[in-house]
Amino acid sequence: MSPSVALPARRISDLLSRASTLVAKSKRDAMDQPRTDPDQELVKRTQSGEVAAFDELVIKYTPRLVRSCLQQ
Repeated sequence: MSPSVALPARRISDLLSRASTLVAKSKRDAMDQPRTDPDQELVKRTQSGEVAAFDELVIKYTPRLVRSCLQQ
């Protein structure tokens, strides 16, 4: 095995030691939790007239909007 492919022994032992403490999340757990939208607060603040909240939304979503427009 070439040295560029091999992982350091310490790294492998770290991964193996943590494997017993990891807990897989089930899809059921995610469905039982209420859905939270991080932009919901920004939208509420924008609707109440706060310009800074609107600016944050514009800055966040402009790249996605531009990509969408350019793909068509």
